[in-house]
Amino acid sequence: MVVTEELAFRTDQAAVSWGRAWMAGVDGIEHGPAPAHVLSPCHPDRPDLDFQNRVNGLTPDDAAVVPGLVGWYAARGVRPWFELVPSDRSGDVLAAITAAGGEPIGFHGVVLGRPAGAAATPDGAGSGEGDVSIVDLSDDEAFATYARVRTGGHELPAEVRAQAAADLRGWRTAPGATLYMARVDGAPAATAALSIDPSDGVAYLADGATLPAFRGRGLQSLLVCRRLADAHRAGADVACSQAAVGSTSHRNLQREGLTGGFTKLVLRVVHRGPRAQPHC
Repeated sequence: MVVTEELAFRTDQAAVSWGRAWMAGVDGIEHGPAPAHVLSPCHPDRPDLDFQNRVNGLTPDDAAVVPGLVGWYAARGVRPWFELVPSDRSGDVLAAITAAGGEPIGFHGVVLGRPAGAAATPDGAGSGEGDVSIVDLSDDEAFATYARVRTGGHELPAEVRAQAAADLRGWRTAPGATLYMARVDGAPAATAALSIDPSDGVAYLADGATLPAFRGRGLQSLLVCRRLADAHRAGADVACSQAAVGSTSHRNLQREGLTGGFTKLVLRVVHRGPRAQPHC
């Protein structure tokens, strides 16, 4: 699949759609003054939790939005993160972020492909050892199990797991979302999510997590294959996901056929306003 600027921003909007549904279930989230295509959540009580204070969806035409957003976050005691899709037209928006105190802190990998062209077998079978099923979102106990496995798979500290599980409530009502559970010998072992943007049809593979005791058994590969198969059956023409560059998740996604893509620049506001020039 050839990655064009249009395709890159389509996949970015799939991530924005998923993030917006997620933040809808988080108590205390506010949203900044930004166009509808920009996700700008803020949780003043959790200023160092990146995904709840991260701006996504900016386009090359959004430079004028940046100063107001940064000021809005600053009034809430938050130094936001920004993710930018690479484009040869992004100079103005990048300059606006740096002028407002943003500095590059890393990169985030985006992978994509056609569901029919990836390693999606008709039944979503992969090389893992477990069985995959769809979580019944109307079943409180099933969702609680999903949340428990997901938070355990991410190895979150014990003291924040209950809150992290509660923050997932928006996943139960997210348009186009399906949650999956992988089991080994009947024991819940791994989770993942699929979101198909109802406005565009892009399939977004989100948030894979495996309990430490079950790692190394190919469960995430199994979950990737199942989601690609379901995305294909649903008529999605593009499937995409995001992961830290070179991470295990990044490798798993590429191994199962999501091999195209690009890298987003991650910045964080580390000071307010233009820096003073050093004295010579």
